[in-house]
Amino acid sequence: MIAKRLKARYRIIRLDLPGYGLSDGPTDESLKTLVPTDVPIALLDHLQVRKVTFAGVSSGGTMGMYMAARRPDMIERLILSNTPSDPVDTSHLKLSQGLKSAMDRAQQTGFRDQDFWTNFLTFFAGVPARISAQTQKEYYDFYRRAPEKNLIGLMARIGDGKQATIEMAKVRKPVLLLWGTADPLLPESALNAIGRYLSNAQISRVSMPQLRRTAGAGWSNAPRQSGHGCSRCRDGPSRRCKEPCLMPAQPFTTVSGRAAAMREDNFDTDIIFPARFLLITAKAGLGEYAFHDRRFASDGSKVEGYVLNDPPFADAPVIIAGANFGSGSSREQAVWALLGLGVRTVISSSFGEIFQSNCMRNGIVPIVLPKDRLPR
Repeated sequence: MIAKRLKARYRIIRLDLPGYGLSDGPTDESLKTLVPTDVPIALLDHLQVRKVTFAGVSSGGTMGMYMAARRPDMIERLILSNTPSDPVDTSHLKLSQGLKSAMDRAQQTGFRDQDFWTNFLTFFAGVPARISAQTQKEYYDFYRRAPEKNLIGLMARIGDGKQATIEMAKVRKPVLLLWGTADPLLPESALNAIGRYLSNAQISRVSMPQLRRTAGAGWSNAPRQSGHGCSRCRDGPSRRCKEPCLMPAQPFTTVSGRAAAMREDNFDTDIIFPARFLLITAKAGLGEYAFHDRRFASDGSKVEGYVLNDPPFADAPVIIAGANFGSGSSREQAVWALLGLGVRTVISSSFGEIFQSNCMRNGIVPIVLPKDRLPR
């Protein structure tokens, strides 16, 4: 609708992120050489577009911020709508009864039906009339296609927030923040936070208290440690939790038991906790989804011969892993899922940096040993 109104005066370029819409997802090979901003920058270069105003919602806005930091010669100004600047936390959400029932049903059946998407989109949009029947059908059709291994591999994400803070400080362009402050995930406190992080930009703000952002999938980042020590909160040290943490870090003293060997290198967080389960907001019970696509066949039966389906190793508290274990997405659910399985130690020659940090914060000990000293 917006593009239709603007295209008479402006050239509009809309980007379909790889893995969403009609695009195939990024391959393992491409993720070794590409970062998210490579794709839109290459597209604009191909079209010989030298200057743009970048408008983005949610993770689309994150992409715009990173592009403005990387290519200030290309990005003239930013329009950001309900864009995260801290890792997004979902544990505080007060879900509607309809969405709770739909999520329970999806958890039991492994399938998100049309009613699930109607409830999901209605909840996050706030006003049901904003989400057309066609949009609901498109969400349903998109998420019932064959799962993409690297669905969010080239989406711009906040991660643990450390690098994002550095990149946001590099932005020195005019920025218009358009904010629906009724957004349950990114309320007015998130608007204030992004204004602080964009400390060198020229900020203008428009707040719309009656609006939420359009529902989307760009809220799958893991929460980070805030100033008062709670990994669930994003409000910073000046505010306290409104409810107790559901899954505080479990203290580690000693561990004894069998060790399950998973020696495959580059075992990423999407293998540990597949992206399609990110809509499950409760931390308890995530163990049943750990390594789901390795443990279970498409018909739900257990994969014979997989180490965690072997009774002696089903409850193993130790994993001996290949190099770069926990690489990829920053999702903290991967660690929560391991805890749910009873894992307390992972031994590897190297870990994904954010995964390693999430382990230590949640009571799993990641032990780094030279490859030739790993237990055999």
